[in-house]
Amino acid sequence: MKLTNLLFAASILAGMTLTGCNQAHKDGSDPDYPGGGSGPKVYIDFVTLESTGPSGTSFTLQSKNDAPLITYFTTQLMPTSEFYLKDRVVISYTPTSGERYQNGPISVYEALKPYGAGAVPYPKTSVQTQDWKSDPIEMYELHRSGNYINVIFNADSNYENVTAELVLDAATAELDMPEYYLLFNRKNQETSTQKYAFYMSYSIKDQWAREDLRGIRIKYTDSKGTTHKDILKTNPVTPKPAN
Repeated sequence: MKLTNLLFAASILAGMTLTGCNQAHKDGSDPDYPGGGSGPKVYIDFVTLESTGPSGTSFTLQSKNDAPLITYFTTQLMPTSEFYLKDRVVISYTPTSGERYQNGPISVYEALKPYGAGAVPYPKTSVQTQDWKSDPIEMYELHRSGNYINVIFNADSNYENVTAELVLDAATAELDMPEYYLLFNRKNQETSTQKYAFYMSYSIKDQWAREDLRGIRIKYTDSKGTTHKDILKTNPVTPKPAN
């Protein structure tokens, strides 16, 4: 079975729980099964595509922060015209064992390539970005997963009508707390009556490996203005020597 990149499913995926039980509620109160019924829980995660071929597909992932690296595999194939090895991918799936974050087989229902797809954020300046111009978003999830920053947010615009990226503030690149901006901009000011979910996954591998790094700050615009989230390293850092 070949998987497809279903952009229209993004608004559905955002409603799926990132944690929870393995069984749906029969009364329909479970967001994964709005019609009710019982069955295995459907999860959503950011993963890295490691291989795909005649024997199937394998993904690796870390749930959050420095959790153990695990491997999922499936007999399903990824369309190689849309997904490339080492791409970050958002999947909705059910583990065969019923246990999340355990090495083993899974059944994948949908796959989506997030913004960035695991790329390194470009360094940019305030001039290049019109003073970090960004339309407001509703933040849903922002966390580090190993060397990646994963983001899910909602906005009242569809995929064809926007640009979205995570960029590094070039002026802060060498600081012990570099700053990144999530920039979301509509191509015109028309809005949708429906909220859509947007997914991002970018690599911070080089910055995170710095011995002098305290952490990173990610800035974004919501309905109240510019806000931020700090993602800190837990291990001691080595200060840079004075010039």
